[in-house]
Amino acid sequence: MNWFSNNPILREMIYDFSWFSGDFTIATYLAGIFRTLPRMTFYKFSNENSPTILILKGSQISNIFWTFFCIHIIYSQTLAILTGYGLVHLSFAFAAIYY
Repeated sequence: MNWFSNNPILREMIYDFSWFSGDFTIATYLAGIFRTLPRMTFYKFSNENSPTILILKGSQISNIFWTFFCIHIIYSQTLAILTGYGLVHLSFAFAAIYY
């Protein structure tokens, strides 16, 4: 099926948008890991003092999560638009290699 064959910019944006569910899943998994870390008990079998590690608070994790996801959407959609624009206005020989 050759949907949106006359509009490659829209086609690239839809293709790029299809990856967001996987990206969202990975980001959610990592946020869950960082939320779980403070509740874990690490048993150390030595008497040496180790330096403290940075453990983020729940609100910081949420802010980082949504900031990452919004920035990811913005730059990936921008690159999809530029790719579609390049397919329309630049050399079609290069576009043939791309597809």
